[in-house]
Amino acid sequence: MNIINDIVEKRNNILNGNINSFPYPFAKLNQHLPGFTMGSYIIITANTKVGKTQIADYMFMLYPLFLLYNNRNNSTANKYNFAIECISLELSALAKSYTIYSHFISNYFIKLTNNVNKKVTIEDLKSISQPLSDDVLNELSTGKLKEFFDYIKPYYNIVDDKYTTTSIINYIHTLALKYGRFEGTKWIANDPNKYILISIDHISLLLSDKLNTNIFDSIGTLSKEIVKLKKLYYTFVFIVIQQQSAAAENIQSIQFRSGEPTLDNLGENKSTGRDADLVFGLYSPYRHKILVHENLNISEYKDNYRSLLILADRHYGKIGYFNRLYFDGSFNNFKELNING
Repeated sequence: MNIINDIVEKRNNILNGNINSFPYPFAKLNQHLPGFTMGSYIIITANTKVGKTQIADYMFMLYPLFLLYNNRNNSTANKYNFAIECISLELSALAKSYTIYSHFISNYFIKLTNNVNKKVTIEDLKSISQPLSDDVLNELSTGKLKEFFDYIKPYYNIVDDKYTTTSIINYIHTLALKYGRFEGTKWIANDPNKYILISIDHISLLLSDKLNTNIFDSIGTLSKEIVKLKKLYYTFVFIVIQQQSAAAENIQSIQFRSGEPTLDNLGENKSTGRDADLVFGLYSPYRHKILVHENLNISEYKDNYRSLLILADRHYGKIGYFNRLYFDGSFNNFKELNING
């Protein structure tokens, strides 16, 4: 496309009430980064069990679905035009569904009762220690929650049977034929305004195949393919979850960098950090017995405190910026802390 035509098209999008980037769920972050754009490659990294999957789900699945439903009767509803494809290497589709349901059910009952203790955890949904309460089941069967989940269901898909780089790349090509078509060698989107969000969670679990016989090659090949695919399939957004290396959690690393995630410690193959447009790191200082983070005493928040760091940023020069968050893992909820810094 001619650059002038592209400038005019993007200007008209704003004038017509549409968007040129999809917003993040955190107001302060949106002041620094104007949301994510089509054709982006985003990595989220963290140490073990800090919540990298949860923050990726929250930012790139749960929040978009919330926006979609919350604006269903507004004139702005057409802004939020997307489809979500979640390639889950770690969790089954059923397990991932429990996290989605727990998040939205909890927020519904918290808002309904104005009581944060009314959250419905994954354990509650699974009736692990006691039967699920009748009021929750009734809402899911015939009430507002049924309406909600029926509404959002067509907008996301969980795939749990792709384990190798080759199978994932092949699946992405099938998505290209689902959401567009080829005219010669050029891919044409069925809807050029629809964001196709493809998350891959997480790439340290990739299995070898005939072309990629070890984890280093599997990750490297997938990353390089994403760089090519995001240009060919220009409405696609790739969100890749990558663990920090085991070395990032040894005593020397913690003493030197307080356990913060870094590009140098991207697990298995750190070349991904050079390929991506944007890399977020999620950090829990309390895990390393650190009670003061960037001049803030976090004793009150303990392990619910998270810092969302920008480790790499190809376009906006925001490396080093961080967002203070409160994380409740029992229903996969993040909240921006209204604290300076």
